[in-house]
Amino acid sequence: MTWFVHSNHWLSLVINSSSHLIYFGDSFGRHEAPDLIHHAVEWWLALHTSVLFEWQPLACTRQQDRYSCGILAINAIAHHFLPESYPLLSSTCDALDGAQMQIGVAVIDTHLHTLSQLKSGEIFLPQPPSHAADFDNFDDFDDTNNSDNDSITGETISESLQKSIHKAAPAAPKNSQPVSDQKSPKKRLFVILHANV
Repeated sequence: MTWFVHSNHWLSLVINSSSHLIYFGDSFGRHEAPDLIHHAVEWWLALHTSVLFEWQPLACTRQQDRYSCGILAINAIAHHFLPESYPLLSSTCDALDGAQMQIGVAVIDTHLHTLSQLKSGEIFLPQPPSHAADFDNFDDFDDTNNSDNDSITGETISESLQKSIHKAAPAAPKNSQPVSDQKSPKKRLFVILHANV
């Protein structure tokens, strides 16, 4: 998991329950977790097991700038689990820029894949509870004088949202269950857990 600390820095943490190890990585080169993280993780583990865990350093590229900690935190976790597929990044600008672009492409690809499944009816969005806001009615959201209109289509944000929702999410038939993603040969799930400290 990644931890966001001091409103400006990402750290890496891997908890291995079978070997009873906690791996901590910091692209600033610190080998020990800050006390707040250390205490929070040990408190949480104590709620779930009586086994004591040992802390170990997590291999992580040392950052040479002030902004690449996020990509390096993700890379450290990926490298821990799949070192052959995800070698530690070089701290050069080209390597970091390339990694950021790869993650951006993966996010966009996943989004487009999900939208295509919604459009084809393979998956359904859960229906909001009856007390939830009416997402089909954007009348209370007045953005007609907003300068954030789409520069290509000229539509307001609410018009664009309304079209996207109606096109992308067909209503689920009554009494239907969500359909599993069995048609997709390859599932990709990228989850980053983070906690604000």
